[in-house]
Amino acid sequence: MTGYTGDNPVVHVPSTAVYDGKQHDVIGIDGQAFGAGIRGVYLPSSVVLINNSAFYHCTDLQFLSIEGNEIILGSNVFQGGAQFYLRASDSVQSNIDADYQELTSDQVAVWFMTNGAPAGVDSCRLVISQTGSSIQVPEDFTIQGYNTVATINGEPIPENYVLSTDVIVDLAYTIQKFTVSFVCDGETVWSGELDYGATITAPAENPTKEQTAQYPYTFTGWNGFDEGMTVTQDVTFEAQFLEELRQ
Repeated sequence: MTGYTGDNPVVHVPSTAVYDGKQHDVIGIDGQAFGAGIRGVYLPSSVVLINNSAFYHCTDLQFLSIEGNEIILGSNVFQGGAQFYLRASDSVQSNIDADYQELTSDQVAVWFMTNGAPAGVDSCRLVISQTGSSIQVPEDFTIQGYNTVATINGEPIPENYVLSTDVIVDLAYTIQKFTVSFVCDGETVWSGELDYGATITAPAENPTKEQTAQYPYTFTGWNGFDEGMTVTQDVTFEAQFLEELRQ
């Protein structure tokens, strides 16, 4: 494998690849095959060689899984990188010159991948969990004003799901919508759905109230409405009128 040009931060290297119409085993990883932005890499047992500087300056690398039991490592394979979790045989670990933390046999990698999330939410988060435990979405991934749907391979996660192997959890975010209404004497002047956080704008034309022989009515505003306020829930604003006795 000479390099990775995709945009997925978690890469599962295949054991075979088609080249010139023929299928070949993937046996090696070339120099600087991976770069910035890569969070996790899974190498199949077919890979027996990791060349010089294959993970050079992979400062975002958090996890590496090496399936094979015997592998030849070049020089400076992980130069300039950060500490990462490693799953590999003892024989492979003994040859790796890098700052890593070994995963135990009862630990699994849970990847949370977000889609449509608001600014400030990680697009990819690694959580190391115990086998037999349930999936726990990080608390800071629950965002006020957004609905979140968690799936694995496009399917909802069963309530009784327990972790037995590494898994990618896709989190799809959709902004919540709320109904905003402006009402005058029981009649709707304007009503519509707005996104959470959207600025509420009052109707351009002020409502009127039919005068009586005794009282004229002057519109004074919408009860509870302030200029610049934003949507946080369903809300109804009632028209307010000043009632003045005729002279």
